[in-house]
This record gives sequence, C-alpha cells and structure tokens, in this order.
Amino acid sequence: MAIALIVGLLAISTFKPHQEQEPIKLGISLWAGYSHAFLAQELGIFKKNGVDVQLIYSEDYPVSQTLYENQKVDGFFGTITDAIYYDSTSHPSKIVYIIDYSNTADVIVGNIKSLDEMKGKTIGVEKINSFSNIFVLAALEKYGLTEDDVFFKLVNAHQVTNALIDGTIDAGHTWEPTTTDALNHGYNIVFSAGEIPGIITDALIIDENVVEKRPDDVKNIVKSLVEAQEYRDLYREKALEIMSRAQNVTISNLENGFVGIQTMDLAGNYNTFYNSTEIKESFEFISNFYLKRGQISEIPKFDEIMEGRFIKELANGK
Repeated sequence: MAIALIVGLLAISTFKPHQEQEPIKLGISLWAGYSHAFLAQELGIFKKNGVDVQLIYSEDYPVSQTLYENQKVDGFFGTITDAIYYDSTSHPSKIVYIIDYSNTADVIVGNIKSLDEMKGKTIGVEKINSFSNIFVLAALEKYGLTEDDVFFKLVNAHQVTNALIDGTIDAGHTWEPTTTDALNHGYNIVFSAGEIPGIITDALIIDENVVEKRPDDVKNIVKSLVEAQEYRDLYREKALEIMSRAQNVTISNLENGFVGIQTMDLAGNYNTFYNSTEIKESFEFISNFYLKRGQISEIPKFDEIMEGRFIKELANGK
C-alpha cells in the first residue's frame, strides 16, 4: 500500500498539464481594408473558431514591418510587395488571405500639379525597398523619371501632410485619412494606384514556420477574417462603429478609407488565388522590379508564396 501511494504521488508530482500554445501575434496598421480584423477580435470570432490571436496595432505601417522583421509578431497585414521582398531575402513568408486591391486609395499628394514637375525635388516614401518605395518608383517611371532624378525622404504615410507643410518634402505617398487632410490643406493628388492596376494588393502575411507548425490555427484565422468581412458588409453601421473605435479614428475618416479599394470576400479570394491573371502579372511586375534593382537574386515562384489552401478548403466547405 505504501509503495502504491508513493508511486501515485510521484506520478502526480511529475505530471505536466498540456501547455496552451502562445497566441498568434499579428501586426496591423491604420488601413480601412484591414479593419475587419478588429471585428474578429471584438466580436469574439477568433475565439469562436478556436484560435487565440493578439492584434498588435500601430497607426504606422512601418511599425508592423519592423515587428515582423524582428520576429516580434508571427505575421502582419501588409502588401504582396513586402511579402515578396521578405520571402526572397531573410524571412520565408506565406500569403494566406487577400484583403483588397488599392485602386485610388493609395496616392501621391504634393505641392505640385503633376509628377513630371518632380525632377530635383524631394518625395516621401515610408521605407526603402518597401511597397511604398516601389509604388513611387513605378509612378515616376510612368512620367519618364528615375530614382536619380529625385531625392527620397523617409516619411510615414500619416505624417505626409506635416512634412509638406514644413517643407521637408514636395510630395509623398499616403492614404486616408491623411489624403483628405492633405487636400484640405490645399495640396494635390498627382498620382493614384489605379494608374498601375494591381500594384498594391493587401494581404495577410504569415511566417512560413507558423504556417507549417500551426496550420489549423492559420486556417481558423482565415476563417475568422472571412466571417468578419461578411459581418462588416451585412451590418455596416455597427461594424464601422467598432472598427473606428478600435483604431481611434472617426467613422467618417474610416468610411473615406474604403473609397478606392476593392475588398475581397471568400469567392474573391478563391478567384485571386486560383483563377486571376492580374495577381500573377502584379507578382511578376514587382518581382522583376526588385530583381532589376538587385534587391533579390531570382524571381520567386508564385505558388510558393501564395498559400491558397486555406481559402480553398473554406470555399469547399471544409
């Protein structure tokens, strides 16, 4: 009896309960298209689908990038441009969910009337070799200018109006609510993403290791975002209230942010991953841009970065 009791006590003392996994941390910034992630959080959709997600919010997009670069988050809401760059350099990454296409939402605003006036002047971008940098370079190229014709200044998108006012830059890349702010101060929109269709595509980008080790959690994140997007479109007024509060912006400013972007539902995601030629053309354009600049050594494979299996399973009711 004594031996049995001792064995039992040893078993109890050495038993280790199942350790809960860490929440998946996602960097997110101020962009209307990303906003339904806050619905998934605030309405308990992530929790309902059995996944623990922590949204790390900052107004400025480069903060999310830096967190991802330093592996402080498992993924972030960003652009396919930056996914290609990270995957091709030092951070294997997967695009698991397409959020939107920017048509006229991403713009260059300035104290000029046309981009062909930019020679010898200073233009603001968020980060070198980022989607912001490529967007501006591609825009300049359409007006016969190269990066050698202008000076670049690192300016966060939501600081562009201030930088224009204090004369730090002559033009800069931004989006809402800063676009409206810049226009209210008398500056002009001189270029929009719609002039280069598909160049700015927003997506959820997740570390490849996380996708491999926690595929069920990643799938449930995608499922939750799809459900949150459906809620946003069905209950627009209530959704705007929740999303604006979570990002500390006015409902009016958030509504303005949706102007000029094409958001993606489940069917749109499936089509983008498996049927769209536009996304592949954009992927190739961006990859070639990086290759020509020597930022990557080879063109990445579309199917190795675009991880559509979660969308495919959800579209098939699995």
